[in-house]
Amino acid sequence: MSKRHFSQVVIGAGLIGSAAARHLSQTGEQVAIIGPAEPAVLTDHTGVFASHYDQGRLTHLIGKDIVWAHLAKYAITNYEKIEAQSKIDFYSPVGLIVVSKPDKTNNYLRAPLETAEEIGAHYKLYSVGDRSWKNLFPYLDYPAEFPLLHEDEPAGYINPRALVEAQLTCAQQQGATLIRDTVIGIDEQASHLVIQTASGKTYTADQILVASGASSNFNNLLPRPIPLKIKTETIILAEVSAETAATLSDMPTVIYQIEADQIDDIYMAPPIQYPDGRYYIKMGCNTAGDQWPTSLDEIQAWFHHGRSDDYLPAMREALQAQFPQTEFLDIHTHRCFVCYTPSGYPTIDQLTGRIFVAAGGNGSGAKGSDTLGRLAAGLLSGAEWLPDLPRDLFRIQKWHISPK
Repeated sequence: MSKRHFSQVVIGAGLIGSAAARHLSQTGEQVAIIGPAEPAVLTDHTGVFASHYDQGRLTHLIGKDIVWAHLAKYAITNYEKIEAQSKIDFYSPVGLIVVSKPDKTNNYLRAPLETAEEIGAHYKLYSVGDRSWKNLFPYLDYPAEFPLLHEDEPAGYINPRALVEAQLTCAQQQGATLIRDTVIGIDEQASHLVIQTASGKTYTADQILVASGASSNFNNLLPRPIPLKIKTETIILAEVSAETAATLSDMPTVIYQIEADQIDDIYMAPPIQYPDGRYYIKMGCNTAGDQWPTSLDEIQAWFHHGRSDDYLPAMREALQAQFPQTEFLDIHTHRCFVCYTPSGYPTIDQLTGRIFVAAGGNGSGAKGSDTLGRLAAGLLSGAEWLPDLPRDLFRIQKWHISPK
């Protein structure tokens, strides 16, 4: 008979959940992680969705602030170890460029520059009029009046699908049990927790970590909802030939504060081979039509038939402007979502004596997901909170200013 009781169960097998399972299984406890595999076809899937169904997510030290920098730094330090143990490669340190129009009152580059200095990142700033960065990346183009910040490695990109697989592989090597199912209910009793799944199975646990991202408030997983807001996200996948992909092999990841009416906050990964064998440049951004779903039905509707193509012309134009000499074989949209918290940092906290939660990447969680899983696992195991990361920032907070 298969095992039914575990010391600790992680609900959600995505980026944070898989990392938490790896860290928890290092303690020798009886650990399980429960979560469905990626759906074969998103457009007719009737269950929950995750945001790691992708091949390229940016990783870097510079960015929003020093807290995010430390989250990334702790994680990046572990990339090589996770790759070596799992024998799964997921990390490419190709660097990063940040491009933004200078603004005397609110310079977008100010925070990255301050963070770079404090964290000790390797970078170079190309001021307005200095186009010598074209010697490094001649295939890219940006307005002459925009300065450009180049962060060298360890910045680059991670393959989130492969990172999740690597974390789960390590966890199982360390004795964790992976259960491919969807949890639809948790009942907290006096001595243990009872977990019900969509397939009709029942498991029990001493402790539970809910790491189900945007689905954390659905399916009766938590004793009370936590403050989360979900935003739809539109990306495009621009196909290039294998020869073009080879030519662009040294391309860095990109963050671009474009000046446009319909889109902003562009981020981009270099050509990466996707499961269909083709090479795509991935570009995502905010759009004027982004939605804020509040139920699982609304999330499913977005993935099934969301109007991501409404902004394909604007996104195609922005992409081509950045690659004036590059031929794209096909450009199509793909749908995803982002989960926000009131603090702007992931929520990692304890709800009851036995139930814990870790959710809300705020659009930046992938690169530091190993750190987030480590912090969450530490709450269950009683480990000391990591230095450089103020504990109160990650507690459950109320909305004061909504991102909507």
